[in-house]
Amino acid sequence: MKFEAKKIKNMYIMNKNIMLSFVAVLAFGMVSAFEPETDVYRIEVSSNDASEWVTDHVSDTYGPSITFEKVKHNFGNIKQGVPVSYEFKFTNNGNANLIVKEATAGCGCTTPVWPKEPIAPGKTGVIKVGYDAKRDGSFVKDIKVSTNGGDIKLTITGTVELQASEPEQPSLEIPMKRN
Repeated sequence: MKFEAKKIKNMYIMNKNIMLSFVAVLAFGMVSAFEPETDVYRIEVSSNDASEWVTDHVSDTYGPSITFEKVKHNFGNIKQGVPVSYEFKFTNNGNANLIVKEATAGCGCTTPVWPKEPIAPGKTGVIKVGYDAKRDGSFVKDIKVSTNGGDIKLTITGTVELQASEPEQPSLEIPMKRN
């Protein structure tokens, strides 16, 4: 009986070691499967045919990229009640079509208009931002532009000056006598 108990104990230890080894291999495999990929590629090409294949198959990995000429615009002093607008110009510096999904402002006084058609690589576009200058004083308005190449924030600023009202003309009433 002692011999069988020792044999069962050894089998238990052996099975335990096998299971621990299996779990370790499985864990190592899972960790290595989730390692981040690098964005750096090194490709050596020795023929023109291979170069064309690389261009056709590797270039799509980078996608669209939006770059604005400027992301902030100051209108300076503007008259109350006179709407103003500015066109933010951008370029698709990527190698895939850029799609502007939407452009949103925090309030109704700021109205962005964006292109609905895709912007091809190397081409330019415009996001026109209007501001309804009804309230006097300084303003800072942010516009969030969402694209398939990422999001970016545009900002407009300025000061709305009160529109001077025309001074009232004094009225001169001269009573007239009727005969």
